[in-house]
Amino acid sequence: MFSSKKCFFAAVFSVALLMTTALSAVIAPTQKISFLYEPRPGEAVNSVAVVGSFNQWNSSKDLMRRRPDGKFEAKLELKEGLHLYKLVVNGDRWMEDPKADAALKKEDGFGGFNSGIAVGETGTSYGAPILNNIAVAALRHDPRKIEYFNVITKGLAEIKLRALAGDVENAEVVSGGGKRFAMEKTKTYLGFDYWSAFAEIPRDAQNLKYSFALADGNTKIIYPSAGTVFTASTKIKFATPDWAKGAVWYQVMPERFRDGDPANNPDGSLPWTWDFSRKHPSEQGGFYDFVWGRRFGGDIQGLVEKLDYLKEMGVTALYLTPVFKAESHHKYNTSDYRHIDDNLGFKGDIAELRGETDDPATWKWTKTDMLFLDFLKKAKAMGFRVIIDGVFNHSGDNFWAFNDVKKKGRKSKYADWFSVTDWELFMREAHTGRGYEGWAGFGGLPEFREDENGLVAGPKKHIFDITRRWMDPNGDGDPSDGIDGWRLDVPENVKMPFWVEWSRLVKSINPDAYISGELWDESPEWLKPELFHAQMNYPFIKTTLNWLSNGWIKPSKFDSEIKRLLALYPYQVNFVQQNLFDSHDTDRAVSMLSNPGRHYDKGNRLNPSDTGDYNPSYKQGRPSKDVYEKLKKVTAVQFALPGAPMIWYGSEAGMWSSDDPFCREPMVWKDLAFDDKDKIFMRDIYEHYRKLSAIHNTREELHTGVYESVLADDENEIIVFARRRGADRIFVAVNNSAASRAVTFDAGAPDGTEYFDILGEKRYELFDAPGADGGRVVKKIRVAKPSRLMKVKKSKLSVDIPAGSAMILVAR
Repeated sequence: MFSSKKCFFAAVFSVALLMTTALSAVIAPTQKISFLYEPRPGEAVNSVAVVGSFNQWNSSKDLMRRRPDGKFEAKLELKEGLHLYKLVVNGDRWMEDPKADAALKKEDGFGGFNSGIAVGETGTSYGAPILNNIAVAALRHDPRKIEYFNVITKGLAEIKLRALAGDVENAEVVSGGGKRFAMEKTKTYLGFDYWSAFAEIPRDAQNLKYSFALADGNTKIIYPSAGTVFTASTKIKFATPDWAKGAVWYQVMPERFRDGDPANNPDGSLPWTWDFSRKHPSEQGGFYDFVWGRRFGGDIQGLVEKLDYLKEMGVTALYLTPVFKAESHHKYNTSDYRHIDDNLGFKGDIAELRGETDDPATWKWTKTDMLFLDFLKKAKAMGFRVIIDGVFNHSGDNFWAFNDVKKKGRKSKYADWFSVTDWELFMREAHTGRGYEGWAGFGGLPEFREDENGLVAGPKKHIFDITRRWMDPNGDGDPSDGIDGWRLDVPENVKMPFWVEWSRLVKSINPDAYISGELWDESPEWLKPELFHAQMNYPFIKTTLNWLSNGWIKPSKFDSEIKRLLALYPYQVNFVQQNLFDSHDTDRAVSMLSNPGRHYDKGNRLNPSDTGDYNPSYKQGRPSKDVYEKLKKVTAVQFALPGAPMIWYGSEAGMWSSDDPFCREPMVWKDLAFDDKDKIFMRDIYEHYRKLSAIHNTREELHTGVYESVLADDENEIIVFARRRGADRIFVAVNNSAASRAVTFDAGAPDGTEYFDILGEKRYELFDAPGADGGRVVKKIRVAKPSRLMKVKKSKLSVDIPAGSAMILVAR
């Protein structure tokens, strides 16, 4: 969203509850849960609300009823699973439930905790595990369900089994032909262990027959019982776009990327190279009075100008923050989805339009719209995919339909598009943000009205029409002239049925389209066949920094957390997750590393008004050389884990800063000299990102290779993991200590196989070649003569890992 704290507000605050009904041993789709709050003696309580993952953290949705005994209660129908929540007392005090099960609570990202409640079956229903015995009644596997049998790609399936926690020591999948696939325990959840295996299946097979061989001590069983097998269809139930599996993403805020045509700059724009921390003579008031209104003139012409730069860096996919007409630099306060902002193209062209309504037949194309479509054409011709931000929960207060309501009141055709709470107040003071509901309480962001199915008919139809307009601009049924997908802003703030229908529309227009949601937390309920393909993968970077920067966890915990996160989703989702480090809603990557010991996106603001995150001790200056070396280590992990790495513009140039507004300073360029002499394009950092991108583009193991644990040494701060694709493996070795470390591990390769560190090689060549999809040309890497080779001996590979560094080991 336009502010990380405002965005995170809806996704991370939680609430508390008490479950008063007993859990049944039989799984039910939903269960009625009673939430109870008992005020403390003398505590004045006027209202209590239950907010959580089940109601999009909406504090006005599920208000508790005051009982005759003074306690507050709400009864909600919840689906099976773990739900996080909090209680909101008197509208502003967010708190845990003191009666909730402490074992289920999770950090809320703000130094506190969300309470948790488990709905449905838990392991306690089966008692404690018994040695030399397997509780068959607790075993679960259903080949019809994607969470148990998932065809990732043609020829590869992930098969999962649930067992009572601690009850099974060893598990294998046994195919009908007798081939065995070892299973690994990937997570423990609500008293159950979940085991997983990757099974190779014949590409032309219509189904697969298999069973499980399980062992506990000296007890061995076949599940299901001997003589019976499971049969699963090999049809892919959840297809994620192949192009996104090998993507290197680059996130751009167009207004701050490149000024390609000063003629379209907004009035009062500052010089691109102005010292961002200084007050310009044209500005009035304090720094935080004027900084939000600054403009610098970035535009589509600048994007086109720098496509070659992005191509040379190895980028293959672009995510543009909002580009529709809006009054702000960030453009999350949309004025008109029908048109691209004229300050990004041809200033003033929108003002020339007349007669447009909500009817698509009245919509025209401006010169700026056509410029954007031409940009798409050029970008695609160069091999890029392009997605844009969809901000469909709310508009801006200058949105054309909202202006009509402000003018005509109840008589407006669009009166029921918005949640007007007081019509008299609205007609008098809507211009001050009063009389209607705004997103997160902000009057400048009027929310579209919802019912139980999401957006009501008027705005729903409009958003669907907008979706068609930008995905298939000429409406001929061929989407090649449109965008390749969407990144969705705060999707949790719109009820899920809307997104199911909207996602169906997107995939009907372009089956190869990509949908990613701004979901700050673990979100398996959103990444499903009927919904989104991916999320901005903040959980991945939080875990990575908790080890490599904060030192809060050890390598073994990092490894188990990565496997747990991967186990949340169908594996084809993991391949297309947007693995970001930083974004427009956080401090910049290298500054995070310069300010360790903080929760992700916390304590990173310099504005005293940001009371929750104001940090006068935050190091805002240029980080040291050692910190930039640490950046290289963390980004190597970012590019090597399952998922598609994403770069926030300027991070590759070494840009540093605290959170908003500084994380959105104008991009530094080699051809521009900034007033702040510390702001320079850092060639060394750029070449590092360029090399990582080329490695990622070259090695298909990094596109669709599964994650394998190899070694985790907590004492020496070492981890080695592999990405395996069929018989091919690459190894990633990370040393988070201050000393060089020698490690030896099982390589799973024939003796004599030679490996080298492709990331550490000084002599290499970058070249253009077709990508993994055989179509677009991408930047790749080759090393003709590695400087140092390491040979497999007795199935083992020995490696010396320099202090505080990462290696990417590939076979010669």
